[in-house]
Amino acid sequence: MYEAFEEILVRPLFLDYPEIVTDNQFLLGEDLLIIPVLQPHQQYVQGFFPAGSWKHLFSNLTIEAPVQGLSRKVPAPLGSPAVFYRVGSSLPFQGI
Repeated sequence: MYEAFEEILVRPLFLDYPEIVTDNQFLLGEDLLIIPVLQPHQQYVQGFFPAGSWKHLFSNLTIEAPVQGLSRKVPAPLGSPAVFYRVGSSLPFQGI
């Protein structure tokens, strides 16, 4: 029998972090933070990182956010989007 999950897979940050006010980034699950590029030719994006260690999915960049979180400008050139995963999380990777 099929059993549905009660969590929203793609969600704005305020669902998990009500103190964070941003409408231009979101979580995919609990551990994947997406900061989209919204302007043409944009090379950097400003994002807010909740407390903890966040690692860029396509590089070695690691962001250490204190308890209150951290706002930071991060590179997001074409082909290397600003996608970060929570260090210590278990994400299935295939072909990356």
